[in-house]
Amino acid sequence: MEQARLLRQAAAPSHRRRARGSPPRGDVRLTGLPPAYSATVEFHPLRGEGIDCALRLLQAGVSVELHQWPGTFRGSQAVLSAEVSQRQIAELAAALRRALARVTSSRPTQAGIPCPQLTR
Repeated sequence: MEQARLLRQAAAPSHRRRARGSPPRGDVRLTGLPPAYSATVEFHPLRGEGIDCALRLLQAGVSVELHQWPGTFRGSQAVLSAEVSQRQIAELAAALRRALARVTSSRPTQAGIPCPQLTR
């Protein structure tokens, strides 16, 4: 009896709210964020939220690279023998190289050595 009451209470709309500051909820200021890379897989219950978040970033003026991988599922990159997994990994590595190249080229140097910026 008590368990049923607790389940009903947990399922109430007031308990199903997303966390504060959640991009899918829409209560986060997205303007001015750095470029984003977003990859979604076809068979995942949150695929739509990932795509929506990328679109909202674009609408806020953020540069977004969005990839939708048809025929894939969460964790499918672990199947290293699959051609699509190899393409996913290669694309992610290329995006990371591009992002790191942008960061490295925009940082001040001291005697030719990149210096991290500690404050903004």
